Amino acid sequence: MVKLLVIADDFTGALDTGVQFSKKDIPTIVSTDENIKYELLDEKIQVVVLDIETRHINSFEAFLKVKKVVDKAKEYGIKYIYKKTDSTLRGNIGSELAGAIKACNSNELFFIPSFPKANRTTINGQHYVDGKPLNKTAYANDPFEPTKHSSIAEIINSQSNIEVVTIKQKDYETFQLKEDKQAIYVFDAQNDLDLMKIGKVLKERKKLKLTAGCAGFAGILTEILELKRDKAETKQYELSSLIISGSVNTASINQVKYSEKLGYKSIILTPKQLLAHDYFNSSEGEAFIHDIVSKINKGDKIIIKTAEDRSQVKECLDYSVKLNINPKKAHLLIAENIGKMVKQVLDKTTIGHLVIFGGDTAFGIIKALGCNGIVPQNEIFLGVVASDILSNKYNVQIITKAGGFGSDDTLIRIVEYLK
Repeated sequence: MVKLLVIADDFTGALDTGVQFSKKDIPTIVSTDENIKYELLDEKIQVVVLDIETRHINSFEAFLKVKKVVDKAKEYGIKYIYKKTDSTLRGNIGSELAGAIKACNSNELFFIPSFPKANRTTINGQHYVDGKPLNKTAYANDPFEPTKHSSIAEIINSQSNIEVVTIKQKDYETFQLKEDKQAIYVFDAQNDLDLMKIGKVLKERKKLKLTAGCAGFAGILTEILELKRDKAETKQYELSSLIISGSVNTASINQVKYSEKLGYKSIILTPKQLLAHDYFNSSEGEAFIHDIVSKINKGDKIIIKTAEDRSQVKECLDYSVKLNINPKKAHLLIAENIGKMVKQVLDKTTIGHLVIFGGDTAFGIIKALGCNGIVPQNEIFLGVVASDILSNKYNVQIITKAGGFGSDDTLIRIVEYLK
């Protein structure tokens, strides 16, 4: 029976968190079905990670979505709820935490946003990435979800009026709860030892029923929650692969450029291909698919990407205006079109592995393939997850990476792992 529900706001984040459990042989499934029927799942499943795609919707819709899925989980009898948040605090943080509190009829939620292994730390209630305040990093210039604050309290209270209480390291064991008053307790943490101390304190005080954070504290939950273990079977795949980079994060762009220097050939999707309705069902689109399939069958090392640099993001957004598409919704249509393209490629040739950069892109592909769930199998390295998809039609493994993770040689290292 499911004991823990993890609620994520994007697809790669769901897999990053789910793999923390599955790599320790805790039966885990990732789903994009908000109406999931828990009673139909294999009785061995201990953890369900639900991607509800709330990163880019408005805050009230995000509040309602979180509340709905938590209501259903509580009705089913799931004991623990973990609201997974982005490690750089993008999205609807305040409203989603408020939705979880509302559904649980609780006065308290314990939020541990640090991910020390990824150089995300919290000090005096301020969030840092690679030692810099969050609002001084590249995430402040995200084209879709720019980060305006480094203060976690300011981020939460931009969408919620729930009081935020900062818990410093020296106060882990002595902090006091607000009596008869709602509060979100944000814990400072700079390393994994801090995370473990927080986990032990919350367990001793029986405060693990409603927590939040990213993949960092999820790794601690694998150790302190009483979850049964059962090693999953390993599936076999063809050696062929296709790389799709839909991320416009500087880290992903640099990783693709590094690979190109080592002989990989990139195909840049045009604004028309990314945004025109039903492009890949046109004669022009079919010819494009045929060319990709031919290259794959010849053994060419191909990367399909959406941008050479950030300037092309503006070009794409300008094109969306010409098509009367809301620029704020353009990324969703882009992900949908990439998904359609990948499906047509898979229908015409055999590919063992899809390497995908970017959460929206991965979600678009999974949706197009119509899979029934995803089973994370292995964390290849930090932020890079290999997963099996549950499908009656496609025998393909997906390797996903959130846009901001990894060094320049990340893609090369993924390919070496697949070999």
